[in-house]
Amino acid sequence: MRYRILGKTGFKISEISLGTVELAQDYGLSKAPSRKDAVNLIKYALDNGINFIDTARAYDPAEDIIGEAIRDRKANRPIVATKLEYFFNDELGEKELFKFYKKSIETSLDRLGVDIIDILKLHQTDKNTLKIPGLLEVLRKLKKDQRIKFLGVSISDVSTARELINSDIFDVIQVAFNVFDQRLEKEIIYASLEKKIGVIVRSAFMRGIIPCPFEKVPSLLVSLIPYKERLNSISNSINVEPYEAALCFPLTLNEVSTTIVGMENISLLRKNIEAVNKFDIVLNNIYEFKNMAIDNEFLITPALWDAASTKAKG
Repeated sequence: MRYRILGKTGFKISEISLGTVELAQDYGLSKAPSRKDAVNLIKYALDNGINFIDTARAYDPAEDIIGEAIRDRKANRPIVATKLEYFFNDELGEKELFKFYKKSIETSLDRLGVDIIDILKLHQTDKNTLKIPGLLEVLRKLKKDQRIKFLGVSISDVSTARELINSDIFDVIQVAFNVFDQRLEKEIIYASLEKKIGVIVRSAFMRGIIPCPFEKVPSLLVSLIPYKERLNSISNSINVEPYEAALCFPLTLNEVSTTIVGMENISLLRKNIEAVNKFDIVLNNIYEFKNMAIDNEFLITPALWDAASTKAKG
């Protein structure tokens, strides 16, 4: 396992990090494992070089599972990032919002079984989030809490990225970036080089759609199949599996410190750890993969898939 520095935090983190929504909930095309298997998977990840875990209050009971897995690793525990609970009521003032987030922090500390949260992130931040009165001021106050080392933001709306980066509040950003969705490449480079912000990438597999068999692609996403076929063709031509290419692709940007990958069983975890060994091959053929960017917003935005699926059912 190779390691990179996460921007101004100074954390030296593994290029592959462990996402935990799949360990606690059915997500995308995956089914959550038993609690015992989830705990064992986390321990296996830590024993095999992964030292960064990403979670959230919304992934309940993921924080409890992590807490159980790292309980005996106090002296050499992994770096853990969690996300604040969602805040839906934009009619409350700063004081109420501050109290709400304080409670979220205390709950995370208790469930993770730690005294300090390494990175605390604002979850799925979009235009509506930024309209919450007093939000940025509350985050500035939270940053002074001694129980929080660094503050980050998970960006879900491409149009808000530059504003969030330029707010000078966040030490870390988490963004979706993959071989099909390359919209935020310029923002990633800007955040890292100009602001010294650490960059974490999620959705390398785009909720499992990129590596899944063609027959398992949902009907509303069948337009993705030609792109998947092209990815397979390019990957096979250089003796790389498509999932290996997809996993390594975000790491070809020097400004990216790690790629979060959710894995619901140890077999997948082992494959993904080994996939990083194909990095040099992917890098040497990077222009082939860069030319795979899709400009159809619907096809590369999972939130829009959710909306369309809900509408179809409804």
